[in-house]
Amino acid sequence: AHTNVSFVNGAPQGKLNQAFVGTDYFLSKRTDLYAVATYVKTTDVANPLAITAATPATTNGGSAFGMGVGIRHTF
Repeated sequence: AHTNVSFVNGAPQGKLNQAFVGTDYFLSKRTDLYAVATYVKTTDVANPLAITAATPATTNGGSAFGMGVGIRHTF
């Protein structure tokens, strides 16, 4: 997915790229294993966490990766 974003009254303009994948594997009718992963990369996006003047309002961007695995049983 690709999205254009803007913060701080429309300046600066930036890009947000995100990819997500997930899967399930059923062990039985009520039990399954799952795995999910996501990757996010930003470019020229304002920092939404900027609270004080000491925190820079803009950044060249960054990236993050997250994943999770588990077992789920429904009752």
